[in-house]
Amino acid sequence: MKKFFTGKLSVAALAWFLLLTSACNDDDNKPENPQEFIKKTWHIGATGYVKKDGSALTSEYANLRVTLKSDGTYSTINGKKLFFPSGIWNWVGTGTGQFLVDGDLSVTVTELTKTSLKIKFTMDEDHVNTSGRTQAVLGNYEVALEAE
Repeated sequence: MKKFFTGKLSVAALAWFLLLTSACNDDDNKPENPQEFIKKTWHIGATGYVKKDGSALTSEYANLRVTLKSDGTYSTINGKKLFFPSGIWNWVGTGTGQFLVDGDLSVTVTELTKTSLKIKFTMDEDHVNTSGRTQAVLGNYEVALEAE
């Protein structure tokens, strides 16, 4: 009788184990790729900001929208002289610490979640472009954006 009870208990435990493991969806256990979080439209929103050399410029970029696309292109609205209306971007390496804009502007990511993007970059003479960037935009920038 003891052997019969132990056998049923083992079968029940095995059935319970199989039920639990089969109920878990593989997608639930698959880690998300943080590099994918950035590929969307970002805007100033309620908590975003633009700072140049520590001074707030948020009101100048009130309707700023930056869309980073999967195909390596971007577009902006109200980027003024700081961001071109469109261009290319790509990650540097496999992490989420840095990406390049238009092949030469290095952007450091200080925060990246599904809903928040904070970046820092320096506009210097090497990045001034005759098609819109001028001496007035030279400086160290901090930008915080929210996902749309």
